[in-house]
Amino acid sequence: MELINKRKTGFSLLELVISIAILGIISVSLSIVFTRGYSVFKIEKSRNLMQEESRTAIDIVDSWIRKTYSVLSSYTALDLTVYTTDAQVLILKIQSIDADSALISGTYDYLIFKINPSNSARLEKITYADAASTRTSGTLTIALHLNSLAFTYYDSTGIQLAADYENSVLIKTLISSQEVAGGTTNTSQLSSETKIRNK
Repeated sequence: MELINKRKTGFSLLELVISIAILGIISVSLSIVFTRGYSVFKIEKSRNLMQEESRTAIDIVDSWIRKTYSVLSSYTALDLTVYTTDAQVLILKIQSIDADSALISGTYDYLIFKINPSNSARLEKITYADAASTRTSGTLTIALHLNSLAFTYYDSTGIQLAADYENSVLIKTLISSQEVAGGTTNTSQLSSETKIRNK
């Protein structure tokens, strides 16, 4: 009588358990790599955003300082809102422009750069335009992640001013933006020195 080998082909229970364990280890490793990679991506994206936001905000402020007629120590708007220049508020008196972008003699618009009182992470540019000006009155948010803001004012001899801001010829601006991403706090701080063009 001849014996027939009846061994079935396929995986044994032990082989199946080992395969599942190896697959689990590979899946966990890939998940860790993906999570860390995504975290690094979020951190770098946040860092780039903070640098871009700080640069854009400081460029806007510097551009208007160069165009200004003078800095004002205080300004009362038509709605009776009173603004006072200090280390966190900059008031600029700027000559109005007509429809051809020509300066209107003796007519001025007023710009205020300040932190939003209800959200300290927002830096605002508030424009009060004269009726003859083609500029538009309103508020524009120029930074959404503000961490700190500082204006320093200097006269023509290089002396720092604590009052009489109308004598300012040079303004130092410091803007810092900050955001938490991927468990890391990303901060970008930029500063500039800008001379008032007509002084």
